[in-house]
Amino acid sequence: MGVSETEFLSMNSPDRCGNAGALANSDFRTVSRTTAAAVAGLSVNHLEILVLGVVGAAVSLALTGYQFGIINNLFHLPIVAALYDEPQFRDDAFIQALRHYSSGVWMLLDGTGRYVSPYWLFLGLDYLSRMLSFVAFLCCGSLLGVTSTRQRVTFVVILCFSSLLHGYSYPGNGGLFINYFTHSEIANGTILLTFYFAARGRFAEALTLNGITFFINAFMAIWTIIPLGMIAALLLWRRELEVRSFLRRFGGGLIVGGLFALPVLRNIVSNPDAGAKAGVDFRHFLLEYYPDHILFMIATPRHMVALAVATVYGFICLYMFGERAAEFRAALWGSVLLYGIGIVLPAFTGLPLLLNFHLIRSSVVIQLLVVLASASLATSWLCGDDRNRSKFFGPLLLLADCTWRSVLPLGLAAIAVAAVVRSRGWRWCLLRTDYVVGALLVLVVWPRLVWQDVITNRAIAAQTSGWMAVGDWARTATRQDAMFLVPIKALPSDARPVAPAMSSAAPDPTENSETFEFESHRRVWVDFRRGAAVMWTPSYYATWRTRVSEVMALGSLADKLAYARQHDVDYVVDACRIGDDEHEAAVFRKGGLCVFPSSIPPGARNGH
Repeated sequence: MGVSETEFLSMNSPDRCGNAGALANSDFRTVSRTTAAAVAGLSVNHLEILVLGVVGAAVSLALTGYQFGIINNLFHLPIVAALYDEPQFRDDAFIQALRHYSSGVWMLLDGTGRYVSPYWLFLGLDYLSRMLSFVAFLCCGSLLGVTSTRQRVTFVVILCFSSLLHGYSYPGNGGLFINYFTHSEIANGTILLTFYFAARGRFAEALTLNGITFFINAFMAIWTIIPLGMIAALLLWRRELEVRSFLRRFGGGLIVGGLFALPVLRNIVSNPDAGAKAGVDFRHFLLEYYPDHILFMIATPRHMVALAVATVYGFICLYMFGERAAEFRAALWGSVLLYGIGIVLPAFTGLPLLLNFHLIRSSVVIQLLVVLASASLATSWLCGDDRNRSKFFGPLLLLADCTWRSVLPLGLAAIAVAAVVRSRGWRWCLLRTDYVVGALLVLVVWPRLVWQDVITNRAIAAQTSGWMAVGDWARTATRQDAMFLVPIKALPSDARPVAPAMSSAAPDPTENSETFEFESHRRVWVDFRRGAAVMWTPSYYATWRTRVSEVMALGSLADKLAYARQHDVDYVVDACRIGDDEHEAAVFRKGGLCVFPSSIPPGARNGH
């Protein structure tokens, strides 16, 4: 039997935190699904969710910062500039391979750099991507009782400072809230919304959103298949969804979602290199290039344990909500099962088609669900009228969620002790931790975390500005078909390349060179990160591997100049080092970078 809005409100008078008192402080396991459904129906204030999503995204983006032209923007910038249509790139295998970079986002943005500044375009898209994630979190949170304005504000603050949302997931290194724009992070929001609609039995909308996710990033849509299947099985088993109704919704959503997926599928099929062989075992290529997205075995034990602890934490938080969180528990179990398949899959096959699903990168979905669970539980406790939870245990959950990932076990301990206190019927108020935790976070921890990001972003900005200056010079001062040799380094395993957060040492000016080709419209001999093109253009492997091996073996500037002359490369870009015989022969200097014509005779100095 349902619960009317009047009955519900009279049964649950708001407390000083603005939430429904009975639900906020009852044992979540005793809340019936009928009551939970009534809560969900009353709690969807779309305007409030949108406004808080707008504000939360702005705060979050200000905290992480925004950088342009770094890391995977190496693939995106040539697309928005349509470099593959320029004559000097006609025979550049990497640039031409970007025609088949099969994300619908970049298919839509093809050539837009002619009409709008990519810097502002990427910043705007980065903000919209972040806002979508906040809106999706708030929608999902409404199903877990995060319903009042005060609760939602608290929830958004936790999301802004959540350690599990900051940076990358591990092991797997999927992007969460990071400091530059790339299309994959848009799909974080669409995946959460997919689970939100599936949890409500609305599979037409869920599968439509999964088609949109496929349009954004095809393999991320694959990640949701098992979790969606488990949610559907749960609803069917409990007879909360009729088979006929499910099939009708499933079919409709599949058709609409398929329309979104079709352009990406067409681009994949049209790739003339699809199905070609790289001439090497794909797993060997991954070990040479960047195995973190696919090969679990290369992860550090510390990161393996960290993911396990976070997953257990997420399950415990969801079980605290009882039946109300059943669908999200099913989604988390499905995500864990998918991740387990990703762990063992490389032991049985080296088939690129399967390994390119990047299954262990789906740790990003696990962490999204863990954050949803932990932030919802912390919000409910903090805003409840149970003083032990709101003044003692809730602040400890906040401390666990919003500092560093290594502090997460504190949340497990707080939940365990809270359960003991509740089971023993102890009603007296424990010592208050809210003021101490609040002061610690506001005065010490959060300023330090923000300052770390500020230092990192300053270092990156200094590096990219140097490369932009070199690119601008090259575009105006060199021949259109000029070739450049730039410094390259292997991608570090199990971590993303960032500047030292709190180091006083000057950043290496040769790092973060990804914007150079876009700024200069000039060819680059090789870049280590270009190896990703092997995943969709296997024939590029031989060229990439040969050039990378040769360039990484070069030591001095003299060696690089000799190599450049041998391969008809016109210019060498390297860090300026006073004392090198060739230093004074640089034709351009900026930001610690020097450009040398390869025609310099060995040991020659300017004017000698």
